[in-house]
Amino acid sequence: MNLIAYIHGTFVRRASWFGPASTFRESFNQQLWPDGVEIIERTWSGGNRFSSRYNAAKSLRNRLGKDLPNYKRIFVIAHSHGGNIALNAVQTEPLNDVKIVTIGTPFLSLEKKDVSGFLSLIAGITLPALIFSTFASLFHADEYFTISIVNTSPIDSVVKFLLFVPCYS
Repeated sequence: MNLIAYIHGTFVRRASWFGPASTFRESFNQQLWPDGVEIIERTWSGGNRFSSRYNAAKSLRNRLGKDLPNYKRIFVIAHSHGGNIALNAVQTEPLNDVKIVTIGTPFLSLEKKDVSGFLSLIAGITLPALIFSTFASLFHADEYFTISIVNTSPIDSVVKFLLFVPCYS
């Protein structure tokens, strides 16, 4: 016996085109495996979040891992983000023999990026401005001195903004 698991896409819990009485599903039963196929629909939250798809992939991986010894072949038909769930679920042994068919799947990949240099740059720019503005507001620095910037460079407005937060006249 073979197993076909269907996984719906984002926001859809029960797809009528793959329901028990649908033409699509009946064609699998009659034409492809007249000697035996079990068709299951794996539902998940349908949430458009990475965590929703991650949890659904973990659940599918567990289910397919239990089903693997009981079936000759396992196929997963997945629509939309259900395809990402299926692909993530079968990446490990022994599930890499599971066959996947995706329909309209937006293929996504996530990479961890090192943003420490960018964050250091932002902190190096904003912290001095915050310290200066705090000092100026605590001690009313505008009563003691005036800062004037005479510069026509393109960065002029950025420098003025950073130096005059809050702005005193």
